[in-house]
Amino acid sequence: MPTSICSTRTAGSTGSFKQQVRDRVPLPLLVFYRFFRTSNGRSVLSFLLESSLFTFAARLKLISGIYRVSSHVRCEHSETEILTCVRALLFIPPETRRCIVETGCFKGGSTAKFSLAAAIKNLEPIVFDKAFRITVSPTRRTSGVAGSDF
Repeated sequence: MPTSICSTRTAGSTGSFKQQVRDRVPLPLLVFYRFFRTSNGRSVLSFLLESSLFTFAARLKLISGIYRVSSHVRCEHSETEILTCVRALLFIPPETRRCIVETGCFKGGSTAKFSLAAAIKNLEPIVFDKAFRITVSPTRRTSGVAGSDF
């Protein structure tokens, strides 16, 4: 029976230092460290605790969606960068009836994240990807590469 709070997960780890740390440090502490080792954790926490127009549950659902997208799509941005833009989107006055436009969408990660914020504000996301010369709009059918419909 281990004598410390950091119980050993595997008997006699002989791997790298990093693996030995993983084996000995409690999983919740590892998750906490991974979350806050960059500025992303601090940005997410400040976004969640920020008193804004939306409830904590709505902000938590949005953060969850953003991380879900990040786990499925390779993104070239950090969560801190996305939250800066999302925060600006969420503070657009309700009387402003406009769309949001993104140009150059790489693999679509930021597009999906902006769409989550746009849905909260009832804004129409319009995306232009120059590489394929297509226009994607969820409410309008548009013609794209070789005349195919989207």
